[in-house]
Amino acid sequence: MQDSSRQNRTVAEAVASFGVFYNETLRPVLQSFDDERRHNLKKAGKFAGVVLAVSLVVGAIGGGAWWIGVPIAVLLSLAGFPAFRGDWAVRVKMAVMPRVLDHLSPGLTYDPISFVGQDGFVRSRLCTRRIDRYRGEDCVQGAIGATQVMFSEIHAEHREEYRDAKGRRHTRWITLFRGLFFVGDFNKHFAGVTVVVPDVAERMLGSWLGNLLQKANFAQSGALVKLEDPEFEKVFAVYGDDQVEARYILTPALMRRLLDFRKRTGREISVSFAESCVFVAVPQTRDLFEPRMFGSLMDPTWARAFFDDVSMAVGIVEDLNLNTRIWTKT
Repeated sequence: MQDSSRQNRTVAEAVASFGVFYNETLRPVLQSFDDERRHNLKKAGKFAGVVLAVSLVVGAIGGGAWWIGVPIAVLLSLAGFPAFRGDWAVRVKMAVMPRVLDHLSPGLTYDPISFVGQDGFVRSRLCTRRIDRYRGEDCVQGAIGATQVMFSEIHAEHREEYRDAKGRRHTRWITLFRGLFFVGDFNKHFAGVTVVVPDVAERMLGSWLGNLLQKANFAQSGALVKLEDPEFEKVFAVYGDDQVEARYILTPALMRRLLDFRKRTGREISVSFAESCVFVAVPQTRDLFEPRMFGSLMDPTWARAFFDDVSMAVGIVEDLNLNTRIWTKT
């Protein structure tokens, strides 16, 4: 049976006890993986040294082209590195992530190779362009309190064909979204879709011109919804199929929570409400939940960064107050 005190504490309380959790739970687990990391890097270095020495001798005998041995040594020593690194990283995450999740919110499950499906991402209406390549990893799902959740890293891309100045055809991949994607039960069926996206136009162009540009783009996500909170409207643009429902969802309290969440993450978050779910997209330029190969796992700052990434995702339920059942699902 799980400790009821752990089940009832908040994510903030779990985060506050990170020091004890790290020393008692994480540090012993990380030590063995860090020993393995250093051992394999040392082996790779020795192998590179042997290859380099042999290449230098062969190069000297063959006419003095000793410098050829340098790239050969590097390439051969790194040939098996990706496979080792990938297997090692998965094993680290499988050892660390369940322990971190259990500390933050007991009852969540983790799969390092699964992710939120493309259908769920499309349903959110946070991206309206065609998706030509979609992948992800590090899926977490289960119940946080009364709220069913699923989140993972995802990377959605659009393929674009173009011709250069000489008429030659090329393909380039444009990232539509890369980062954490969260799906949570909102306990209410929505008649339409309400989309909250960063209002970059107003911040860059001012309120009048930004508002004009928003109206010109309304078709992509429904009609522009005007709200009564000037601070919120300075940061976010809201589009919706149903104006009344959008204002009903975005209460003053929820708008304040979204502003606070954006400030805490330091990211240009996007949120939508569709069907009976809330979708949250937190863009990232780096891989989340990844152990580093060329740095010690015993550095507490790395463990804390890993822990903070997970707690940010788990904490969305509290940040948006999803466990307070304001509405009854009908």
